[in-house]
Amino acid sequence: MSNILALIPARSGSKGIKNKNIHPLNGRPLVEWSILSAKRVKKIDRIIVSTDGDLISSVVKELSVEVMQRPSDLAQDGSLVVDAIRYTINELSKQNYQVDYLILLEPTSPLRSEDDINNVILELENGVDSVATFCQAALNPHRAWSID
Repeated sequence: MSNILALIPARSGSKGIKNKNIHPLNGRPLVEWSILSAKRVKKIDRIIVSTDGDLISSVVKELSVEVMQRPSDLAQDGSLVVDAIRYTINELSKQNYQVDYLILLEPTSPLRSEDDINNVILELENGVDSVATFCQAALNPHRAWSID
């Protein structure tokens, strides 16, 4: 049996929408949609929300999900999510929890399905090193981006 961790990074310092990760979307805090997705996947044995925010922590704890406070230097505008991932894995190793597979569920992508997550896990169990999900873009990316 593998240890499968669903990690939901939810920092508090959003500039565009204040408290974005707990802002209501269709009657639920944005972060709750990722939590609900993770809870529906039977193979996920641990769900952690990584945050620097007390307000986010209180909302998540009400949903009976584990919270891991991360240092504020890992929750700045320029901070990379990979650093929050490394921090979480390091902290879990101190608890003698070995992460076999990590499923990153960003709150700003709330429309994923249980099948999406199960298919990702299946690919990982079949030996793929990493999996990323995408959706069809309305605009061809070659028309949206340019390098000068």
